[in-house]
Amino acid sequence: MPVQFGGATIIDVDNISGTVSLPTGASTETTLLSIDTKTPALGQATMANSSPVVIASNQSAVPASQSGTWNVNNISGTISLPTGAATETTLSSINTKTPALGQATMAASVPVVIASNQSPITVTQSFAEGNGPTFATVGIVSATTGLAAGTYAKLVFCNTSTNTISLGFDNAAVINRGIVLRGGEKIVIDGPIKFGTCNGIASGAGSNLAIQAFV
Repeated sequence: MPVQFGGATIIDVDNISGTVSLPTGASTETTLLSIDTKTPALGQATMANSSPVVIASNQSAVPASQSGTWNVNNISGTISLPTGAATETTLSSINTKTPALGQATMAASVPVVIASNQSPITVTQSFAEGNGPTFATVGIVSATTGLAAGTYAKLVFCNTSTNTISLGFDNAAVINRGIVLRGGEKIVIDGPIKFGTCNGIASGAGSNLAIQAFV
């Protein structure tokens, strides 16, 4: 087939014979075939039939999201903890020092200390206010001591006589029963205590009883 240029025949490609040398740098069929065998077909493939790639050393953060179900049951071998990760031994030691919720004994509680520069802490104290002592003369027959009915935070009784005095609340007093005070004894009853009447009886007439009530 003649090739013309400017109306004149310059070469007839039908009459080429012998070996035509490739120009310098031209790729050969062997090279192209080697590249073709390393080029996978389009679409997802197995690892063995895919081209290996590597993320750039200065790759910026790549956002990722998890979807579907992750199966972590097929992990085998030993998984090394990252540097600084807590071990079961350390966590177990901390767990033995962590008490259960709720009030506990001193030995089973975590020690704490107030800061060295702690500002003043407001403390509210409630206390029972005592009335001045009253005195009753108790005889050998049960009778009221004169202590008014009500609810008291604390009651103090002091037998200032040498006789025995017994007390009964809301019931007749019986000698040597209920609350018993020997001569010179004192008794403190912590409340709250509520009653309607406080009766007393003594082993001898004219026995003196001092009473102090706290409300």
